[in-house]
Formats: sequence, C-alpha cells, structure tokens
Amino acid sequence: MEQYNAVDILQSKEVATSTLGKTYLYLFTGFLTMAIGGFAGLIGATQLLANVGSLGFFLIAIIAQIAFIFLTLKNTYNFMGVVFYYLFTISVGFFDGPIFALILSSPFMLKIFGQALVLTTFVTFGLSLYVLITKKDFSYLSGTIFTLLLVIIGLSVIGIFVHNNTFHLLLSGASAFIFGLFILYDTSKLVREKTHPLAAAIGLFLDIINLFWSIFRILLILSGGRDE
Repeated sequence: MEQYNAVDILQSKEVATSTLGKTYLYLFTGFLTMAIGGFAGLIGATQLLANVGSLGFFLIAIIAQIAFIFLTLKNTYNFMGVVFYYLFTISVGFFDGPIFALILSSPFMLKIFGQALVLTTFVTFGLSLYVLITKKDFSYLSGTIFTLLLVIIGLSVIGIFVHNNTFHLLLSGASAFIFGLFILYDTSKLVREKTHPLAAAIGLFLDIINLFWSIFRILLILSGGRDE
C-alpha cells in the first residue's frame, strides 16, 4: 500500500511539473506572438482606428478578444484551442498597435515603457517564485479580488470623464496591486489544482498585461507625462 502511494505521489508530481512547464511555455510564446501582433498593429490597427473611430475600435477589440478567449477555453483539449489562444495573444498586440505607435514616436514614452517592462518582469517573477517555492494557497483571495476587479472596472469607466492625475494615479496604483494579487491567486491555482495549461496561461497573460499597463501609467504620471 505504501509503495502504491509513493508511485501515485510521484506521478502526481510529474503531472504538476508538466502542467507548469506547458503553462509557462504557452505564456512565453504568447508574449512573442503578441509582439508580432503589435508590429502588425502599428499600421493595421492604426488605420482601423482612423476608419471606425475610437468607440468602434474599442468594441471590435473587446468582441474579438472575448471571442478568442471563449473559443480557447471551449477547445482546451484539442488543437484548435492552441490556435485560438495564439489568435487571442496576437489580437492583444494588434489592438495595442496605436498605443505602441505613440510610444515609439516619443523617446520619453519609450523610456517609460522600458522601465515599466523591467518593473513588471521583476514583480511577476518575484510573486510567481514566492508561490512556487512556498506552495502557499491563495484561493481565499478569490471573492475579494474579483469584487475589487469590478470596482476597478467601474472606476475606470468614471475615469474616462475625469481628467485628474491624482485620481488616475490612485486608480493605476490600485490596479497594479489587484493584478499582483491575481498573479498570486492564479499561480497558486496552477500549483494546487488540476488547471489546463491553456486556461492557466490565459489567466496569467491577462494578469501580467494589466499589471504592466498599470505600472506604465503610474510611471508616466509620476514622470510628468499626460495620462490619456
């Protein structure tokens, strides 16, 4: 009986290691394909924005990305799930194309972009390593962070009509904190539960992207730049 339990434990650890490896591989390649989408969006998305306007562009981006997420999760156990995952990551980069074009046109904003990238990398690695080493369970955060996320979304909508740097600085700081908690929660879920690598990769991808843009806005405001 003890021998069976030992074998069972070893097999369980192998599955967990395999899931972690696949998740971070999807995550890494997802950022690479996002970069490809971003380069395509420098021209393509900028032209689309000019043709359909801000509201039309926003609606197209949201609908496309939600559709790709839904199709990925619906097809996690077949090859099409991988296809839809990469279409999702490409679309994220593509629809960020106009922002990338603006950043590339300004040495000041390009510097802020680099700083935000470095800080996001350190924060993400730090939080992820903490969970992976300690194996701490952050499932208790579930209700809290999803409630806070809804609050942040509501405040972000209000922020469209509020042109005040202090408000946007506090909002971005709160967003960065919440998405840091999401990284802890999603990494803990990946370690402790039987999560499919594609589903886990999407969650972490969204956590890291939102953390990055939150940090970017914080640095931009603190550096005296204008927060759009």
